[in-house]
Amino acid sequence: MGNFFYFSKLDDGSRGGFYIILKNFTDKFLKSSQSHASMYIAKELRQFITTHQIEKPRSLNEYHIEYLMFGIFWRKYSGYSANINRVLHSLCNALYQIRNQSKTLKPFIDKIRGKVAVSRLYKKNKTYELIPIYENIIRLINWLDASKNFTEEVKRLNNWLVFLEKKSPIYIARFISNAIELEKLFVSMASPVLGNYLQSVNLSVNKHKRKYKNREAANNYKRAEVEYFFYMMATEIFNRELKGEFDKTTRKVVLLPTSLCRPKSVECKLNSDGIEISCTGCSEDCQINDISRSIEGSGAEVQLISGSLDFSKWLSALETNPNIGLVNVACVLDMFPKVYGMRSLNIPSQHILLDQCGCHKHLPSANCPTIIDQQQLLKVLGLKHHGHYISLSGISKSTNHFIPTVKQLNNKNILKVKPGTFAPHPKKPHKEIAKVKGEKIMG
Repeated sequence: MGNFFYFSKLDDGSRGGFYIILKNFTDKFLKSSQSHASMYIAKELRQFITTHQIEKPRSLNEYHIEYLMFGIFWRKYSGYSANINRVLHSLCNALYQIRNQSKTLKPFIDKIRGKVAVSRLYKKNKTYELIPIYENIIRLINWLDASKNFTEEVKRLNNWLVFLEKKSPIYIARFISNAIELEKLFVSMASPVLGNYLQSVNLSVNKHKRKYKNREAANNYKRAEVEYFFYMMATEIFNRELKGEFDKTTRKVVLLPTSLCRPKSVECKLNSDGIEISCTGCSEDCQINDISRSIEGSGAEVQLISGSLDFSKWLSALETNPNIGLVNVACVLDMFPKVYGMRSLNIPSQHILLDQCGCHKHLPSANCPTIIDQQQLLKVLGLKHHGHYISLSGISKSTNHFIPTVKQLNNKNILKVKPGTFAPHPKKPHKEIAKVKGEKIMG
């Protein structure tokens, strides 16, 4: 397969089959977990959220996969979180805020963040295993927040903290135990089905471990196969839940990553003023240009997005416009934060995974182009011609249109992550632990 982490097209050339396989797997997993204790816990959480009006209640399946997400994170990252403390968390927050506020300092700060991540955040405590208590759930979520790879996930897990706050120690222990069981069930079902699309993950992690030791991109090489499996299935579930509202919208906008701008013959000549990015159609073989031409006349538009901050600004600008439906195209690991960001703002959306990620900014060793299944995009947009999806070639170029103006964007505040609160070290006496009972992480 190539030098990349995942690929939704197998060596036999099949592409569309991935979405059928993913759909069938999702159906099977949801059915098999209906009688699992995790489903009852998800129902209990949803009732708690409804009663206390914590948020607008979402579907049971969404809360159920959040519980699975917690189990995955507990199994994968609890060993790392044993070393988290207030100083380290504050340092990570400060560095993250500085890099977001200063483009000049960003490259330098990212190098520091990479060193801190490898030397501190990802320094696993092999001599200690977190015991299943409420305070250690706080500790895990603090670690996730400090890494800045799970900002949207942390916001959702905060709801679980509120839910668990007054539960008994026995309930907490069973809660964690059931989450671990659910994670094991998920892995056992996903590996044989979705594993074929992730054959390069473990190879890439081992191959580039030293190369990315002190770089921010090192975080990407710490992600496990089970996380890819999870985000694939979660994308399918969210698409199901959101499709009805998306289909009702009168204006569709396709959000494409700039990593798709890779014309073969010339250097990309996209226009950018620092916020808005537009394709100039400089190359006939560029995927962005091809996609723009393929949807011309359909009423759909193309917008390029570079980085999470641009995305946050866009979401803020679109929050008050219920008539716009977004089609978000992103890599597996970058998908879920965007899904949650749109979900929290009630923006109707659908989501398409990149066939493969060749972003040199985050994966500098990537030896492949970023690719999207364009037929899947047309399917999501409902574009057909004589019973078949329209051809992607031989269509005239279109001009991209942009929804918010720069002035609108500048009037919006960039979302900032608030610092969390801390439980004491898990080895400290119980009396000291009791002092922080009831404290919440702020996402």
